[in-house]
Amino acid sequence: MIAAALSLLALTGAPLPAAEPSPPGTRPSAATAAQDPLPETPAERLSAWPELADAAAAKRELARLRKAATEAMEAESRAALVALGAAAAPLLLDALGKERDTDARDRIAAVLEEVTGAGHTRLLAREWAHKSEAVRHFALARTAAFPDPGLTVTARTHFLGLLKRAEGPSEGRPSEAELDLAARAALAAGALEGLERALALAERDWRRSGGALRTSAAGVKGPAATALLLEKLAAAGTDGARVAALQLLAVAGTREAVHPVRVHLDAEANAVRVAAINALRGIVDGAPPLDNLSVFTAIEEAKRWKERT
Repeated sequence: MIAAALSLLALTGAPLPAAEPSPPGTRPSAATAAQDPLPETPAERLSAWPELADAAAAKRELARLRKAATEAMEAESRAALVALGAAAAPLLLDALGKERDTDARDRIAAVLEEVTGAGHTRLLAREWAHKSEAVRHFALARTAAFPDPGLTVTARTHFLGLLKRAEGPSEGRPSEAELDLAARAALAAGALEGLERALALAERDWRRSGGALRTSAAGVKGPAATALLLEKLAAAGTDGARVAALQLLAVAGTREAVHPVRVHLDAEANAVRVAAINALRGIVDGAPPLDNLSVFTAIEEAKRWKERT
């Protein structure tokens, strides 16, 4: 099915109408809106980390961060390292891989999040095979947060390699968490191979992973992803599977999905009805999902979408 979907000709969607205001009593989901893809201009992808001007000072601040005994000490060292920008990333990544204390690792990772961004995806991808699980996980998660089509082949190869290892000897198998992260990174890079795993994660843990999955799924938005997700939607045997497919269609689907999604506005399960509403919001208006939709509000909102579509 994947091969067939990938062979589809590229299609362009019809112009999107202006977004309508949300009905009273609803609001965009904070869990998803916080991580939804926002950048509209291509980022400059760096091929090397900036040079660190004062390595000795950086190491001193890093040592203070790792041993921080008070909030003030942590804040001071964190601010000093953040001020160094991406130049401090290699030092921080090395420390993240060596640090054994969980709290210290969290502090290091927090600084790394502040000094890395869309411009560093190619550099972070080099860490996907790092010997330290903490570094691998950080690099995969951070890369997945910034869709980069320039990593399609790399991300696809990495994810498929992990899947193969998962079938091998137990000592060499990647963790389930790493497979989930690699699937997200693959999607963010435009590799549809990550879609099946992402759907399973969406069904299993949308509350915690939904925002990140929406960001990653934006990387495969187009006819091929739409076709695959519609196949999954049609074949879904449970409400949970239907909801997961609709949730990803909200960001990866094109207007060709409108009518197949519209059918689910009449679903008996309110969760499916709400997911269909949110899918149409994303596909038609590019709007974030709504939460806190009561059964009555969802029914009224569904009626409104039937009239629009």
